[in-house]
Amino acid sequence: MAVLTKLLVTLLVVVIGWKVINKRQTSTSIQSAKAASSLSNNKYTLVAGLLLVVAAAIVGWQWWVGFQQVSVTIVSPRDGKVETYLVRKRDISENKIVTVDGLIIRLSQEERIEITP
Repeated sequence: MAVLTKLLVTLLVVVIGWKVINKRQTSTSIQSAKAASSLSNNKYTLVAGLLLVVAAAIVGWQWWVGFQQVSVTIVSPRDGKVETYLVRKRDISENKIVTVDGLIIRLSQEERIEITP
């Protein structure tokens, strides 16, 4: 999702840049060409606004999903110890998790984690 957001923001920047360049060119051209390009400028503005809304919706969705709480069960293969913690999705990384209570748990390569909603 993060890649999609970056792609949409990049596309938005390109569209805005293209619009600015077209606006500069139309200011030096004749009035009839300026009237014709104003319609295309409105289209570019609409597309840029739509892309901005979509990018904001994706970022908002990622933020909301990151705050969802899940149950994480850690299973140690050495002694068969099983522990379950309540964790936010955004606080799960490759080698550590942070519980809702603020407890930081570092994971070894051997431990297995199970994530359930």
